[in-house]
Amino acid sequence: MMRHPRAVVTGGSGFLGSHLCEALLGRGISVVCMDNLLTGTRATSPI
Repeated sequence: MMRHPRAVVTGGSGFLGSHLCEALLGRGISVVCMDNLLTGTRATSPI
């Protein structure tokens, strides 16, 4: 049984986190993004 890779990114709506999410998605990895939106916004998140 082959599993699809998955990553959890904390701070995913910030500058670095959003770019990391985009890079992981570009490699075909499922991404779960968690952020409290203290410094970022939902609009900057690629998810």
